[in-house]
Amino acid sequence: MKEVVETINPLKYFDLSHRNSNGYDSVNMLQCVLLAFGYVSLRKLASLCRYDIRFQFIMDGQTPSHMAFHRFIHDDLKMPIEEIFYDLNRYFEKNDTIDRTEQFFIDRSGCHLYAYEIRLL
Repeated sequence: MKEVVETINPLKYFDLSHRNSNGYDSVNMLQCVLLAFGYVSLRKLASLCRYDIRFQFIMDGQTPSHMAFHRFIHDDLKMPIEEIFYDLNRYFEKNDTIDRTEQFFIDRSGCHLYAYEIRLL
């Protein structure tokens, strides 16, 4: 997540003109919101930043509150999260470097999908 967000120039998504120099890093906040989007609430997201190692890594040990995430989403982002996902999808389409034969799925669902895909070809 960190690598992808940093390569797509995330600063174009932020309007930080009304902010002072204090606050959380906007790029880190965006990474957390993207990682948790669609399956957790803002309160759960704040809890993940305290207890989940992935979110602790992204936030560099900082623990924003649910209100900090709310302010970030409603005040700092120039566009909806869905639009940012569209940009990420366009990035993945242009830079498709994933080799499907090297993917590993714990539940093997991807293996079955890939095998089915080969049969169709």
